Amino acid sequence: MAEVLANTPENLALGAAALAQGKLVAFPTETVYGLGGNALMESAVRRIYAVKGRPATDPLICHVDLPEKALQLWDGQRDPAAVALAQAIGAALWPGPLTIVCRAAPHLPDCVTGGSGCVGARVPNHPVALALLRLVDFPVAGPSANTFGHVSPTTAAHVYADLAPRDAELLIVDGGSCAVGIESTVVKVISEHAIEVLRRGRVTVGDIQAAIATTHPHTQMTIRDTRSKFAVADAPQDGPGQMLTHYSPRVSASLLTPASIATLDALRRDGSATQRIVVQRGPATYLLAKTALIDYSGILQAYKGDVLAYFDLSAEGDVDEACFRVFQALRWSEEVAGVENVVFPFLSEWPQVKSQSELLEAVEDRLFRAASGTVASLAVLEE
Repeated sequence: MAEVLANTPENLALGAAALAQGKLVAFPTETVYGLGGNALMESAVRRIYAVKGRPATDPLICHVDLPEKALQLWDGQRDPAAVALAQAIGAALWPGPLTIVCRAAPHLPDCVTGGSGCVGARVPNHPVALALLRLVDFPVAGPSANTFGHVSPTTAAHVYADLAPRDAELLIVDGGSCAVGIESTVVKVISEHAIEVLRRGRVTVGDIQAAIATTHPHTQMTIRDTRSKFAVADAPQDGPGQMLTHYSPRVSASLLTPASIATLDALRRDGSATQRIVVQRGPATYLLAKTALIDYSGILQAYKGDVLAYFDLSAEGDVDEACFRVFQALRWSEEVAGVENVVFPFLSEWPQVKSQSELLEAVEDRLFRAASGTVASLAVLEE
């Protein structure tokens, strides 16, 4: 049976031995838990895809314990200047919640790259992850340790719930709750002249710009628009976390904007809203009384008494707290007794969100994909 191991030197040694044998070991990082396998062993890499149910076109992040080991993952012969830029970014920001994507070294199994020819490298900033990585002499491929498309795991219990039924030999090293709470920022080095942020996370665009300001002052940075640019499952992707439907709870999820509630608010003001309130998500209709509401800074607290359950990511509008709690909240929504769907604000659409920080944009990205980008509306069900 799959097993959760306490964080001890003996158990870390067991985990390292299992990885060397081609087995999978889930381990904590500062972002989320990763599902680790020997990145140089094709059978282990394919096992990661199988256990997660992950499309073979979705590349894996490779974890190492030292920045210089990342150089062994990238093709320094083909474009040494690009690798030098990646090295400069890593030297400034590793260990930390940042994945750097470059063209993959030829010795890496093609399945690690998802057929894209590129690979992401990361040096995590977590003592348990680093201790495990020091015990092996190979990079560890490690996507999030959950079933593909489901909410990412931030505790060992989350990992066990998702993956124990899918891998009887899985070992899970328990390192407590992840401190950041969302996946790493992903930046792709296209050339020495161009980089692109593929996924927002705790490391900001400003952090990356500062890291290269002296060594590469003329390098241009672009940011992928997560609302409009999504890969399809059968096409090779150039980085992890690029699909529209991702981080999704096992109940219907949708976004709310000011326009979503405008009609209902008007009816409430004139006293007409005496019938039951429903959430309209495309052709589907759900009673608000059977809905879980995930809020931020009290944007939708006026509906707290109308919903089945209410969870505020941060009542005080603390972005770090919201980041830490977003996946916890999405998993919470699945566990509410009698719940039929969950809604949450489309953060950047609400004027109450006075400062849209980069970290809050990263939180919005996770919520947007959890809802597959679908905006719902609140209406009155006439009887």
